[in-house]
Amino acid sequence: MSHYSHLTLEDRVQIKVKLEAACSFRKIAKDLGKSPTTISQEIRKHRRRIEKNAFNTLYNPCKHRRNCPARLLCGKLYCKKPSCASCKEGCSCLCPHFEEEPCPLLQKAPYVCNGCKQKRRCGLTSYEYMPTVAHKQYLELLSESRQGRSYSPEEIASIREIVKADLKRGLSPYTIWTNHQNELER
Repeated sequence: MSHYSHLTLEDRVQIKVKLEAACSFRKIAKDLGKSPTTISQEIRKHRRRIEKNAFNTLYNPCKHRRNCPARLLCGKLYCKKPSCASCKEGCSCLCPHFEEEPCPLLQKAPYVCNGCKQKRRCGLTSYEYMPTVAHKQYLELLSESRQGRSYSPEEIASIREIVKADLKRGLSPYTIWTNHQNELER
């Protein structure tokens, strides 16, 4: 097992392929030489929310969509729809009774709909793991974490003087930080 190595784009593509084949996290981890926890965290961190409708239906993830009595929420006085639940504009943002119905399969592993057999018939909000998007997010995070702060020579000299004076007084770095946090945090 390779310890402490980052996932590559190829690893992420393999994760997606294996999710679509309904493999467990343990199987995916074993095939990639990673920890099952790494695979689980990768999927949960980089899953994407997709609001879609099932074939020939409107997207409406409300728990009450089947028996919703709400009408005319859009303000159209001559709306012919039997209820706002069947309207193209949707009732989710307007209805005071809206409650999103979560898919119970997303509450446990694999946390995504990639390998779900009911994916095409499901009208609820889904989550998918997309390797290219996940890899792009990873590269952005990696780049941001390596950038650091940019200080002018004057700012560095000012910080150096503050720290130097307090160290001579015998203060700890933590005490210096708490006493001068506003000046040092620029």
